[in-house]
Amino acid sequence: MIPSVLIIEDEKILSHAMRDYLAHHSYEPVVAGSGEEGLKLLSDSEMDLVVLDYQLPGMDGIDTLRQIKQAAPATEVVMV
Repeated sequence: MIPSVLIIEDEKILSHAMRDYLAHHSYEPVVAGSGEEGLKLLSDSEMDLVVLDYQLPGMDGIDTLRQIKQAAPATEVVMV
């Protein structure tokens, strides 16, 4: 099974660079541009890892982290 990584990052250049790097290294990356979008994607499918930006439009990274840990406590999260 290919490990899946949810990237929650609002800067498109950075999120696409992370996506491309992870895909090249045998991960299945999924990109969300906001905390709300990331939480929706996380509720739709299980992720092995979340790479989470601290500064996001709308819901910030800390609020998003709290909700991720409530919804999927076993999911690892890396804040950037």
